[in-house]
Amino acid sequence: MTDELAVRTKQQLQSIGKWINDEKQVAKLAEYGRGFLDGKTLARILIMSCSRTPQLLECSQASMLRAMAEACALKIKPGGVLGRGYLVPRKNHGVMEACFDPGWRGLCDIARRSGAVQDIDAAVVYEEELKAGRFIYRRGTEAKLVHDPIIDGSSRGKPIGAYAIATFKDGSKHFEFMPIADIEKRRQSSPGKNSPAWQNWYEEMCKKTVVRYLSKYLPFTDALEAAMQAADRADGSIDAEYEVLGEVEEPGASPPPTDPADDGRRVRMGGNGRKPAAEPEQQSIREPGDEG
Repeated sequence: MTDELAVRTKQQLQSIGKWINDEKQVAKLAEYGRGFLDGKTLARILIMSCSRTPQLLECSQASMLRAMAEACALKIKPGGVLGRGYLVPRKNHGVMEACFDPGWRGLCDIARRSGAVQDIDAAVVYEEELKAGRFIYRRGTEAKLVHDPIIDGSSRGKPIGAYAIATFKDGSKHFEFMPIADIEKRRQSSPGKNSPAWQNWYEEMCKKTVVRYLSKYLPFTDALEAAMQAADRADGSIDAEYEVLGEVEEPGASPPPTDPADDGRRVRMGGNGRKPAAEPEQQSIREPGDEG
């Protein structure tokens, strides 16, 4: 960053700080965050987000408030080291706007709140783990996913895919694995394919991509749908012409839809251990020593 740009960024931050800490704006933020976060905390989060992502300083103030309102409606705190949600800049019809982008952990939090999902986990798989037989993935009536990760990041090689696993309250599980080629295909179709998130947090974005895909198989809630739409807006997949009306209601999740193409990846781990009948599919990755 040049000295001239650094001075300009500092001036813009000071201007945003003066605006957002005004009594009127703090009151607006307090209303958005009622029962979640207070106005001063939200103002501080906004300033920190602008400091970490200076491109936000080019966005309209109205879009900043709208993004904060959406984060509060979904009860996901933007920023921070936990990666549950972010404020991101994007161009909408030639105008820079701030959008709220729920991270993959934020999507998992919303799914858990439905009451039907007990836990969601996601991870990236690396080429050396596959070569060493430390990753096994099968589909069909004998669905299986086993991952014994290599902890040393310097020796695990390049990412070859990512997976997400949902554990439901009844003990059953559903998992999805996505090869890196499929992740890249989705990335390249997004206007945000070269965003700072993809450039700086590639593995986290891989997890988010597969969690979003897994979400299609989760119990439906208004909150989860709203979060998915927010993610689409942040990616530029849909226009950012919207209005946040208030807190998203979560009256209780409806059961997961019955998919005639279910391939048996929702596996019951308790009870009698039976799995739903389905036509077997070709194995994607074989176990070491498998025949054929």
